[in-house]
Amino acid sequence: MNVTIIIPVHNGADYLAPCLNAVLSQTVEPQHTLHVLAIENGSTDASATILATDFAAVQTCVFEHALGFAGAANAGIRIALEQNAPDVVVLLNQDTEVHAGWLAALLTAFEADPAIGVAGSKAYFPDGRIQHAGGELLLPLGYGRNLGHAEYDHGQYDQPTAPDYLSGLSLALRVTMLAQIGFFDEGFHPAYYEDVDLCLRAVQAGWQLRYVPTSTLTHHEGAVSAAGDYAHAVLIERNRLRLLLKHLPYANLQAEFVAAEMEQIAQRAAALRVHVLRRAYLEATMMLATIAPQAAWRDQ
Repeated sequence: MNVTIIIPVHNGADYLAPCLNAVLSQTVEPQHTLHVLAIENGSTDASATILATDFAAVQTCVFEHALGFAGAANAGIRIALEQNAPDVVVLLNQDTEVHAGWLAALLTAFEADPAIGVAGSKAYFPDGRIQHAGGELLLPLGYGRNLGHAEYDHGQYDQPTAPDYLSGLSLALRVTMLAQIGFFDEGFHPAYYEDVDLCLRAVQAGWQLRYVPTSTLTHHEGAVSAAGDYAHAVLIERNRLRLLLKHLPYANLQAEFVAAEMEQIAQRAAALRVHVLRRAYLEATMMLATIAPQAAWRDQ
């Protein structure tokens, strides 16, 4: 099996060396071929210099402007297909440190079941608590819930499962599946929910998702992204709406989502920050022209 690990890089200088050293330390069976590809996009720190001077073993492609997660991932997939002809591509966040056996466990899952199109890992916070052990999509509102989030690991997530989605922080994708369903939707730029969208499209096309608990890593969540500000809050809400507009049938949007959304606004107005939702609705409405051709309700 030919594998390319793709690491989108944007202002990640403080985390690149630990991330890449851990990746390059992975061992694979002789029948596997491994390539590592960094997509440096628009960094203003020393990321490009670190890649050029310290990691000659890593394929690097430099883009002058920030592509967002989906854009950088898609660029990496295209380059990998052209240069490496992989059977599997693995997306990995720059602020992670994979553990021994991380990659081998993902590949074992693909080899064991050809119906698996997407495989994902168990992620930990630096303090050892679980960050992600698969995801649950909470409908009709469309919020994602990371299973195990902030729990201490007592083995409660040690069984492989087929969750609603898997996080893009460590996401292995079968190339034959991508040829069928397409790549990440760059309309979720710059980030959030593009991984959920791809997982939903995979399942709709008949592929299986697999959470692989023996594939583990540490994630310094939010280390290089701005969290908690107005723009960040709008982005999350806007992309939630984009996901729902793409995947919920019109009847569900009309009968279930609207009522649930109005109820949560009434109950949680202060926490939700209505001005954030107002902006998110405006931006989602402006996206309708690009959403409609892909939407579940387009022929209704």
